[in-house]
Amino acid sequence: MQIQSLAKRILPLAVVAAAVFASPALAQTSANQSTTGTIGIYQPIQLTRQTNLSFGTVMRPSSGTGNVVIDAQTGALTATGGITQVSNGNAASRATFTVTGDAGMNFNVQYPQTFNMTRQNGSETIPVTLNASVGSAQLVGTTGGVGTANFGIGGQVSISNTTLSGSYSGTFTVTVAYQ
Repeated sequence: MQIQSLAKRILPLAVVAAAVFASPALAQTSANQSTTGTIGIYQPIQLTRQTNLSFGTVMRPSSGTGNVVIDAQTGALTATGGITQVSNGNAASRATFTVTGDAGMNFNVQYPQTFNMTRQNGSETIPVTLNASVGSAQLVGTTGGVGTANFGIGGQVSISNTTLSGSYSGTFTVTVAYQ
């Protein structure tokens, strides 16, 4: 009899437990979360050339090889190895540029390490090694307004006593981009 009494007590508990565990789970069928959309808008970056790179007019050395260097910071010409600058010739200058864009933005300067200048009415070339006064900089101005920055590009050429006389020229491309 004790078993029947025990069964009478356990049976209702078992029925309740079966009903609880057999009922469908109250699973979440949807969820939501808000997010924010953003955009940064900047004015286009612009690059304006102010002056071209010029190594001036020089006399080649009487023997050996010399160098002509234009300083990227100052534009000063330095001649070595028997090369002399001609005082009444073309003036030497670094290439100078102005960058315009959003004030406070940083930018990079990209340019080739070398380029060739070719003799006018000829095919002879002189390689030029370039360097810049900055690799990157910040546009200066009032926040939210137009910013500007300036930089220069100089270079070096080697001239030997066998370099043909004449005018040499060539082009290279300078690019600026926001960082």
